[in-house]
Amino acid sequence: MGAQTHSDTIVFNNLSLLNNTSSFDILLLKSDLPTEIKSTPNDVLDGKFITYPNPGTGKFQVICNLPIQRISVTNLFGQIVFSDDISTNNHQQYSFDLYQPGIYILTVQVSTGLLCRKIVVQ
Repeated sequence: MGAQTHSDTIVFNNLSLLNNTSSFDILLLKSDLPTEIKSTPNDVLDGKFITYPNPGTGKFQVICNLPIQRISVTNLFGQIVFSDDISTNNHQQYSFDLYQPGIYILTVQVSTGLLCRKIVVQ
């Protein structure tokens, strides 16, 4: 994905970005994705959850040490590509399919907060 501007200045609220080189465009990206995603070994529950296989070819399994209330998957553009509210089932295991190749952010909501992990579909 690319972006282009034909102006030397872009203004966002009270912030002005100035391009005084006349040779490069300005690109600003805002994302609501978590700013830090730490990878943990998939063979360690680490008080949170595991996702396997990761990377995978489309079928994923999530195992969590707490009941899963909601699962969502977003692409790197912040678009939700999969979401399921499963709070009524009170399960600690969940399966889902995702076949479009790419890198995604898996968010698992449990009673104590949100758990995030990067997943890769090959």
